[in-house]
Amino acid sequence: EKGQEYTFRNVFSPESSSKDVYEKIAKPVVQQFFEGFNGCIFAYGQTNSGKTYTIYGDDNPGIIPLAAIDLFRLIQQTTNRTSTLQVAYVELYNEILKDLL
Repeated sequence: EKGQEYTFRNVFSPESSSKDVYEKIAKPVVQQFFEGFNGCIFAYGQTNSGKTYTIYGDDNPGIIPLAAIDLFRLIQQTTNRTSTLQVAYVELYNEILKDLL
């Protein structure tokens, strides 16, 4: 539509790594989650645009492994409380929801 405006939090270059994306987008979600807020990291885009690579990684870890590392580091550093971690990992493709755990 003419006059439609779109706002982006961040745009990454093709040279950006999964760690760059994690640090800018996902790490604040992980930190807020640890402080008691619900968190969701949602990858959206056209087929073959790099979502799976960014989320999983390859030889370099993607967002999920980096988030797990940070969460368990935060849990280990916090000795004054008990933590319970619940995770859902799903894929939505062609309107079909698939549990990936």
